[in-house]
Amino acid sequence: MDGGSGLNILYAETLKGMGIPMSKLSESNMSFHGVISGKKAESLGQITLDMLKMPGPRGVITVTGNRQKAEECLQKGSKIADEQMAAVEMEEYKKNADPSDLLRAKNPSSDTAYKSTGETKAVHVHPTDPNAAPTHISTTLDSK
Repeated sequence: MDGGSGLNILYAETLKGMGIPMSKLSESNMSFHGVISGKKAESLGQITLDMLKMPGPRGVITVTGNRQKAEECLQKGSKIADEQMAAVEMEEYKKNADPSDLLRAKNPSSDTAYKSTGETKAVHVHPTDPNAAPTHISTTLDSK
């Protein structure tokens, strides 16, 4: 960790080296962007360390903080990162998507339309319009 980081990560091996069991982690739904290039990394959990001590130029430096404010910032930061990554992914999709795919007719063309392999007969199923296009059904269906 350093004074300029926007993200404090404690790796599992470091946690183990500090003698803190994984069971001390509380659940976290946070995900991180930019930690692994091009990927979203999921958190194993979170832990609150009451004080951080580190060597300084004139002795031990002790850092304390406001847990509630830190959690608020963490949640907001994660949301902003998710939104930014979604925008980046959308731009990438737009670069690779073929806009003409969106404009193609939904009905298949006649050369790719369904063609029966057996015998069929035309049956008018519209209750009031005898001129409506018939439905073709198999002649080998049981009458029941």
